[in-house]
Amino acid sequence: MPDKIRRTKRLGLSSFISKLVRTNYETGINGEGLDTVKNLSVYLIRRVAENVNIIMERNRTSTVTTALVEFGYKLLLCDLEMCQEALDFGHSSISTYDKNRGNKKTKSQSKNTTSGLVFPVTRIEHIFMKNSTIDRKSRHFPIFLAAVTQYLVEQVLNGA
Repeated sequence: MPDKIRRTKRLGLSSFISKLVRTNYETGINGEGLDTVKNLSVYLIRRVAENVNIIMERNRTSTVTTALVEFGYKLLLCDLEMCQEALDFGHSSISTYDKNRGNKKTKSQSKNTTSGLVFPVTRIEHIFMKNSTIDRKSRHFPIFLAAVTQYLVEQVLNGA
């Protein structure tokens, strides 16, 4: 008889939003508010994916880069003050990732831990890829996407 397959519970974005709330704010968040923030996060990622698809079709490029994701966010959040702050946070997360990635003394870590993020880089990348028609991607684009999304969610939670 084969050994039982251990199934790990696949956590959604809700658990990461809860973690963000616990680490940054004294108050909690109820289930309805958590679902609203999660839906906002997924909506942002999907809209950026749509914008990036349009840009790539017009420019006839096949690789998603950080610059394309940045432009996709600028199209989505054109007049908001926090847009540039969010993009700066994304660039600083990439710098942190590159700095920590070269450290050979530590054992391997996830992309979100290495870049100093709470949001799951790989899961956000999968949401983006599901809503996109791209062939190739740069190494840094999912880190940038996760960092900007995390920053925007933090700002929404600050205002709530």
